[in-house]
Amino acid sequence: MTMDSVVQNASLEILVGGIESATLGDEAARRRKVQKTALEMKGPPTLTCAVEMLSRTECRVHHKIGETVDAILSGALCFCPKSLNTLRMISLFEVCIYC
Repeated sequence: MTMDSVVQNASLEILVGGIESATLGDEAARRRKVQKTALEMKGPPTLTCAVEMLSRTECRVHHKIGETVDAILSGALCFCPKSLNTLRMISLFEVCIYC
């Protein structure tokens, strides 16, 4: 299960702080370069960090879930906050960490 699917799942979104639709003023919408309604987190995430399994040999560590959720809700196609690491197992005793 990806972080995107957790954010979009009505039963699981509480783990990442919950999602609500917010109406923005004209100035805020222009500043964010979005429409007047935007999705935002309701509150702080229940979990502080999470590990997302990408494959049998690769995982993504989200050190700050709030930053990840904010990036997903803002529609960022490619984001790499400092609080995100991807780990790839090269061999039994070697792990490569990259962003």
